Amino acid sequence: MNSEWVIWLFEGVVLGAAISILFNKSVFHAGVNLLVVVLTIGVIFGLYGSEFFFISQILIYGGGILVLILFATMVTSGKGSAGTENSKLTIPVILFAAGIVVLIAVWVMAYQPMGVPYVIPTKTLGSKLLADYSLPLEVSGVLLLVSLIGAAITAIQKPVEP
Repeated sequence: MNSEWVIWLFEGVVLGAAISILFNKSVFHAGVNLLVVVLTIGVIFGLYGSEFFFISQILIYGGGILVLILFATMVTSGKGSAGTENSKLTIPVILFAAGIVVLIAVWVMAYQPMGVPYVIPTKTLGSKLLADYSLPLEVSGVLLLVSLIGAAITAIQKPVEP
């Protein structure tokens, strides 16, 4: 495949930005790197021809959730930043997570059939989401709404009593 190197290039960008998230001390800069990861994964979906996931990745994650995270970070401006300092557990946790990812990748490569991925047409996927899977779609929407309300309540500044 001629465009395979382009996909590898974008996967390298995802990997680099993800590693940058792990070692970044600024929450804002980590959020910007997460935005790079999400948008690049959307581009990879587009290169594979999955236009529904491409658009949803860009609009929902890149345009909605991450912008909200960055906005909340700027509004709170350092409040509640406990736990961002270096810890003795940072490197072991990162190595443990990397080991889990490697184990999952080895399992997928060894036991899952490889071949041409099955692409579901966007119209069929939309019909299935709104007909057969409407309850899980609504539950996930309510879960996101509750988490946003919780984040807003957490970010409210309480008045200082004399």
